[in-house]
Amino acid sequence: MVAVSTALLQFKPKFPKLGIILKKLSEKQRLRHKRLMQKRLKSQTIRFSASEGHGQAIEARNRFRTARRLLPKIHMDFERRPGYATFLPPKLFSLSENYEETLSFIYDFKIHFSRRKPLICEDGVSRQTYAEFSEIETLGSGAGLVLAAEIHRYSQTRPGKIKVQDHQWAEGVRNYFIDTGLFNLLRIDPHEIQARSRISEKREALRYQSGRTLEGKDVAELRRRLQELAGQPVGKRVLVYNAIAEAFKNVDHAYPRWFRSWPYPSSHRWWTSGFWEPSSKTVGLQLYDQGAGIPRTLPRQSQWPRLLRLMEPERSDSGLIAAAMEYGRTSTGQQGRGKGLAEMADWIESSGSGFLRILSGQGEVTYRPGRIITRRDFDANFDGTLVQWELSLA
Repeated sequence: MVAVSTALLQFKPKFPKLGIILKKLSEKQRLRHKRLMQKRLKSQTIRFSASEGHGQAIEARNRFRTARRLLPKIHMDFERRPGYATFLPPKLFSLSENYEETLSFIYDFKIHFSRRKPLICEDGVSRQTYAEFSEIETLGSGAGLVLAAEIHRYSQTRPGKIKVQDHQWAEGVRNYFIDTGLFNLLRIDPHEIQARSRISEKREALRYQSGRTLEGKDVAELRRRLQELAGQPVGKRVLVYNAIAEAFKNVDHAYPRWFRSWPYPSSHRWWTSGFWEPSSKTVGLQLYDQGAGIPRTLPRQSQWPRLLRLMEPERSDSGLIAAAMEYGRTSTGQQGRGKGLAEMADWIESSGSGFLRILSGQGEVTYRPGRIITRRDFDANFDGTLVQWELSLA
């Protein structure tokens, strides 16, 4: 179905009044004239809607380019691989500890791997691009999920299997992607699968899962898999289920009809991963989508006027996310109303340890037990929403 804005409802094509014309026409001419006017109206409606969608696509492109200009440049190496322009990720690949450099590489990955033609480099030579994952030494779980999602999306736009030189990657990074099932997600075989079967002796990984549909069974299955990995309950069953369900509900709002992404079309997908550290009895879970983001979708929801009362005058993205979390707590007890983002935090609150981190738009909010909330705002926009839970079961 073609999305039509409210402006379209006010659009009135300039046709003469039917009554004046139809009196002078025969029944056959009357029907033919009516069909002709309906056809004209339909064609004008389609042109109007197409131009609206084109404007949204241009806005998405401009927003992407503006954010990229705010981030540091990624080094391009023309000598490492002859015939290739190799761009290098930071050694510390983490959105929580090295946000700008990590996001720069993710942005460049989107740009270079969405191209259908070779890159014309600064020296005037055309080269294919190559992402050198062997430079990564430390990989954060959240950043790893975002990178895996980008690789997966790229593989969906190309026929056949993609090629990787995984045997040259740092062992910890490579084994992380083996454990989490990245190679299975891409339907390829790593060169040396017999390497260590775990990220490290301290951490076990929950395999990646991705989908488009959202059902209650997806929530129950994810909770079951995480509990099976830990070998023990990961919290009160209802609280864990509700926390994950609310995160999935947010994904359901992440891809509205008006949303456009660039340089790839909207994926309408979600991705999950997690881990378990037996030594510290720490469990982690991550959920990521590539949608419009919480700061852009919340203003279009019914609770927006009430949220404004909880926000600071600057209306930053982190402030909006924090206000939505606070609103969920102050609005409980109202019939038919859920707790929203606050429900994600109840899992952390009940455990008395760990944190919930939500990264979306230009804001990041971290919630810790005791209703301790810390916020960060960034210059460059993070596409989509990344939700991370981490807590101790000791």
